Amino acid sequence: EIVFSYLEHQVPAPCEYIALLALRRAPEWIRRCQDIVARNLAILQTWLAGQDGLSMVTPEGGTVALLQLPPGVDARALSTRLREQFHTLTVPGDFFGAPGFLRISLGTVEETIHQGLKQVSQALHQLRRP
Repeated sequence: EIVFSYLEHQVPAPCEYIALLALRRAPEWIRRCQDIVARNLAILQTWLAGQDGLSMVTPEGGTVALLQLPPGVDARALSTRLREQFHTLTVPGDFFGAPGFLRISLGTVEETIHQGLKQVSQALHQLRRP
């Protein structure tokens, strides 16, 4: 019965028409999204090369990278600090069964990636201080 209720749902005709128009441009939008992610991945890799103790699980087709944090750095504490002190949103890997990792979105504008990575560096520095 639940499946039937999902299948029975009807979308207004104007919405269906707008969706059809959008789908006609899908290849163009897919290329744009892939270009954004590729540029931001390059920015992340360059930043990562200058960071001690960090590594990355490179996405193989998605828009999210997982940063492996240095031993002793708690991903939840780092994510909380980033949110509260720097107004930067990340997701601790704990939520995805990957403790010790920080989830970083690559699907944003370049300035946001640059600023966010700068803030990750600052927050890591603060957490590492004795």
